[in-house]
Amino acid sequence: MTYQPTRRSFIQLAGAATAGATLAGPLLAEAKDADTSALYAAAKKEGSITWWTAHYAQDAAEAVRDAFVKKYPGIQVSFIRQTAQVVFQR
Repeated sequence: MTYQPTRRSFIQLAGAATAGATLAGPLLAEAKDADTSALYAAAKKEGSITWWTAHYAQDAAEAVRDAFVKKYPGIQVSFIRQTAQVVFQR
């Protein structure tokens, strides 16, 4: 018994292969952390940053600041919470 491929079966196979490759692509990609050592050293030399925000509540901004200071010791973060218009003009 021989198999005679039809146009329909070819299109189905091509579609399945394309979908499989599309879905598998992100799984095969390897996430790499950027080398931020030079940037961190320069920021540490400056000592502090000011973060202007309008979109985070006070609690959320403090949590982000605390997480940043924990991850990057030696850099102090002060944040200024204003309206979006003031931050945009700044």
